[in-house]
This record gives sequence, structure tokens and C-alpha cells, in this order.
Amino acid sequence: MSKNILITGSKGFIGKNLINYFKYNFKDFNLILTSHNDNIKEFKSKLLNCDFIIHLSGVNRPKDINEFNNGNYLYTNKICEILINNNKNIPIIFTSTIHIGKQYPTKIHAAYSKSKLRSEICLKSYAKKMNTCVYIYRLPHIIGKWCKPNYNSVVSTFCYNIARHKNIIINKPNQL
Repeated sequence: MSKNILITGSKGFIGKNLINYFKYNFKDFNLILTSHNDNIKEFKSKLLNCDFIIHLSGVNRPKDINEFNNGNYLYTNKICEILINNNKNIPIIFTSTIHIGKQYPTKIHAAYSKSKLRSEICLKSYAKKMNTCVYIYRLPHIIGKWCKPNYNSVVSTFCYNIARHKNIIINKPNQL
């Protein structure tokens, strides 16, 4: 019987790669894709009809610093609330950041880290309450296919610029 795996953040760099990996390596999984744009009814239906969740969704380059809380913590909290309120103990993989607990020179880095930590705490609480598993992966700087220059990784930016004979400029070498 085919298992339903819900993937949040399926349009992002990691999500695209994960979907591609499943597509070419596994035929016994049905991938359910969701995004922040799903209405609550559609989102709830997808959550309640899955067997496993891979939670990749997150805000990492907001226009407003408060978007970290809304797009990271509150989105994760919504997932947990729906599952708890419907007595669903679905295992979850969550991608977080290695930057949790570090000191940051800017408010934006601190807000991002805090929103991911709050999301981790929320998921751990869900796991304990529902007696299920949550796997938290604190990812380092990552790079690969579909990684955006000037967005996902300094490495992708350098590769992009070097391949186009553009200068490599480090404006603030001590900034994280």
C-alpha cells in the first residue's frame, strides 16, 4: 500500500531536490505538496490524509523581520495544532538551522534563529503529547541543484559569479 508523504516547502531548493529524489528512487510513496498559499481547509485536509510529514517550509529572507515568526513558528504551530486537535500522531522530519544558540551581530539573524528554535520546541511538545517521533535536522550551509545565487548560499553565489567572470566581493567579512 502506498504511503502518503506531505512535504511543506516543496517549491524551495531542498524541497525540489527531495521531490526529484523520491520521483526517481521510490514508486511506493504518494507525495502531497503544500505551501503557505493553501487555504486552511485544503491545508488541514492534506495534513490529515498523510502518513508522514517532511517539514521543509520556512521563511529565511523576509521583507519584514516579523515574517520569521509568522512563516516559521506560527506555520509549524498550525501544523501541530491541527494534528493534536484531530488526534493524529504523524511522524515529522523538520529542517532547522545550525545557527540556533549562537550570538548574532544583527537582529535579522537572531530573529530567524529564534523562530526556528520556537518551531523545534513546538514540534518536541507535539511529539511528547501525541507519543510520536519528530526528527530535527539542523542543517549547515547547503548547496546543490536549484540553489539560488545571492540567496541560499555564499558558495552558490561565488560559483555563479566565477562562471560568469564576475568579481567576488565580500563586503562584511565578519558578518554571519
